[in-house]
Amino acid sequence: MDQQQQLRPEKEVDATLINTPIPSSLGVPSSSTLQRRSQDYVKTIPKAKFYYFAELGALDHYMLKHIAVLYLDELLEDHFSLEELADLIDDKKNSTLWGKFVTSLKTGGNKKTHTKEGTFGVPLDVLIEKSGVESNMGASPTRIRIPSLLEEIIFAMKQMDVSVEGIFRKPGSVKHLNDLLEEIDKSPGEINLLNENAIHLAGLMKRFLRSMPEPLLTFKLHRLFTTIQKLENEADRKRAMHLACCLLPKSNRDTMEVLFLFIHWVSTFSHMDNHGGNKMDLLNMATMFAPNVIYSKSKDPLKDESFGVIETVYLLLKHQEEFATVPEDFAPMLENLTYGENDMELNVRHILKKCEAVMKMARHQAGRSEDRPPPLLPRQHSSPATAVFTTATNEAMPRHSNSAPTTPNPLDHVHPSGYCLSPVDHFTPTPLPQL
Repeated sequence: MDQQQQLRPEKEVDATLINTPIPSSLGVPSSSTLQRRSQDYVKTIPKAKFYYFAELGALDHYMLKHIAVLYLDELLEDHFSLEELADLIDDKKNSTLWGKFVTSLKTGGNKKTHTKEGTFGVPLDVLIEKSGVESNMGASPTRIRIPSLLEEIIFAMKQMDVSVEGIFRKPGSVKHLNDLLEEIDKSPGEINLLNENAIHLAGLMKRFLRSMPEPLLTFKLHRLFTTIQKLENEADRKRAMHLACCLLPKSNRDTMEVLFLFIHWVSTFSHMDNHGGNKMDLLNMATMFAPNVIYSKSKDPLKDESFGVIETVYLLLKHQEEFATVPEDFAPMLENLTYGENDMELNVRHILKKCEAVMKMARHQAGRSEDRPPPLLPRQHSSPATAVFTTATNEAMPRHSNSAPTTPNPLDHVHPSGYCLSPVDHFTPTPLPQL
């Protein structure tokens, strides 16, 4: 265990330029400087040593999105074109690798001007930049930045009895909750949430999530998440959900990780030996949280596909600890992606081709290996990156039954973040194979 901890990089995994001069204004070298000097863009990723999303730098996360899109194209061929999936990678269709690199070096990635003050109704990335905290409540040892209010609510609720019946279902006092929201907006950080009860804090958490201008799982990915639930094969559905998590913006993905791990932990108190428990298992939690974290931009109930969004949240809750990790078969591909001076102007189309070549090499190596099976790939294209620009048993949500499930023992397994997880739900990372 000590040896594994020593191998894990202490800082975020990212990419850098060798011998790059420090400029005067932007803090990054100009494009012309790169053209004058012959440099290679190299990655500081130790081979097969990183594992969690939290350990990825901005540029590596950007490349990860392209790989995820190519795999999603094979799973969702009947529902999406590759061009539609490619549009989910970045808001800027013409963004280049150089532009993403510059953004990754600058502090404060969001450059838009937002006049909304306070905590509620503020875009998530702006709120995190303005008043975020480095949280250790995620799945990995690496701290991730989330809204300070969410951190304070979770910290306070972990000191309370979360087995109270109806937590996250009962609304509590609406007047008291409105007064609390107003006080927090006026004087953030001055309210002692430990003076509140668990029901009010649960309601405060849901109100905070619902107040965001864009849902936690984003408008852009709404159709993707709900369409995945139409896949019949359980393994395909789980795989596609993991890939979809790769496409979330970093602020959303990090916040989801901390939030859903906490909700999962609270659900383990749904049934207790000495009393009834909170009666909020994963399905009930998904039902309560779905309207607050995933909905369409039109806010039309028919377009929101209520069953699809509930099952989306259910799977994210159930597998969140695993979904906090980089897909295992992606690691060798990220390690093999290298960037030279001429690659800095690559756009999404060319990056997809570059990633496709690395995927083919990974498949070839996996096919020749006797002890490492290839990743799940039910369908294959001859050249999906080119095509885009030229044109098991079902894992259903559990049904309610009259028989009470076995009472979990929260002391059996302790999560790195401090949560106690049952043996079945605890995801144990395994070391990635070295190439």
